[in-house]
Amino acid sequence: MMHDSDTGKFGITKTELLTRLPSSDEIRYLTKLPNTIHSDIPADCVLEGTIVDVETTGLDTARDEIISFGFTKFVFNEECTKIFVIEADTYYNEPSEPISEFITDLTGITDETVKGHVLTEEQMNHAMLNSEIIIAHHAAFDRKFLDRYWPVIKPWACTVRDLDLRTKYGAANSSLASVMAQVFGYYMTHHDALEDCFGCFIIAEDNLQELVEVVFRPVYRVVAMNSEFMKKDLLKMNDFKWSNEERAWFKDNVTEEMLEETELLIERCEGDVHKSLMDPNYRWSEVDT
Repeated sequence: MMHDSDTGKFGITKTELLTRLPSSDEIRYLTKLPNTIHSDIPADCVLEGTIVDVETTGLDTARDEIISFGFTKFVFNEECTKIFVIEADTYYNEPSEPISEFITDLTGITDETVKGHVLTEEQMNHAMLNSEIIIAHHAAFDRKFLDRYWPVIKPWACTVRDLDLRTKYGAANSSLASVMAQVFGYYMTHHDALEDCFGCFIIAEDNLQELVEVVFRPVYRVVAMNSEFMKKDLLKMNDFKWSNEERAWFKDNVTEEMLEETELLIERCEGDVHKSLMDPNYRWSEVDT
């Protein structure tokens, strides 16, 4: 990776090189995603967080297996205005079955890469145990996989579902590589857990205060007990889901601002309102979804 102060094979820095290239609205230059780790940390950055990503043998969070676990630890201040990566690493895990050719083409990870490696409790605790917040680009996917290996009960944030990237940045889609290229001017290589962590960090760095507020604001699970059967479509249209265990329709992550409207809807469906405060430690987990 060529840093700004480095001189490449042409004997000039990256900044000088870019000034000599043609300028046009039809041309955009991308630079490699930065992966800087800091050692000189301001004294007020006493809070710790972790960004995580996993590469897996498939998309089934109940059956497929992790083959690599990447993380970046970061520290930040209470105002969420300073944030610095202090450690980054990748841990590999050998699955019970050979890695498919498709997954190898996608991730660059082969059977030889993971041979003899086991993802351990100690590794996951090292990465996440001291964190105030854990962040992933697709938190529901990553957390369900990681919880199967060793659940670290912490509040999770999702840079896709907890942020409106389209409205905030005008992003065409939520793909990490697309957001990095379109919004931040960086290019990424293949699916790599650690590189994805650094990409997610770019988004988190720009939105940390919002992510923290979303994670720790009070939200409720609201259940429409004994609601009228013929009104079920109205509940479904308003994002209620059916719980076989409770034999009732429910809606999670209802904010205090949404409570009154949600309760009125249940009353229209002739149901009884049951509400409970949700624990942020289980956001995007199997319990949450």
